[in-house]
Amino acid sequence: MPGPISSCTGAASSPSCSGQTPVLDYILANLTLLFDLDRAARSEELVELAQTDLQKLPRLAPSGVAVGTVSPRITQELGLPTDVPIVRESHNQCANAVGCGVFPNYETGVDAMIRLDRTFDPDPAQQERYVARFEEYRRLFPLMKGYLKELHRTIHLPNA
Repeated sequence: MPGPISSCTGAASSPSCSGQTPVLDYILANLTLLFDLDRAARSEELVELAQTDLQKLPRLAPSGVAVGTVSPRITQELGLPTDVPIVRESHNQCANAVGCGVFPNYETGVDAMIRLDRTFDPDPAQQERYVARFEEYRRLFPLMKGYLKELHRTIHLPNA
């Protein structure tokens, strides 16, 4: 069986890349500022504050896990077996090594290829600074909401 198809940033979220529904890994989900790291899930509070429709957001999955298989239409077009897994945002060298048969699966490849050198403890002073800035954002966002919508509308006008 061929190795997994490792989806790249951006393309992985696109259904056309694999024939599947979009999936976002935790790393990229965290960049949306709507992700709760402690729960490994979207923050309902932040989603509500951002006035975002959860139904419009891609589903979430951890990095390096199979999130589906390539669609039958695409496997037929490319001459692939129907059970080729799509791995979400895996580290490219690990996925390449699994695809080449160096490791039997992604977990073994990660264990063999990735080493934790050191960790960092959060600086409480920085956390206080972040919390203060976030509170300021929460205070200002309702005041800026109309302006931001108008700005978005004017920037995204179709070509005349």
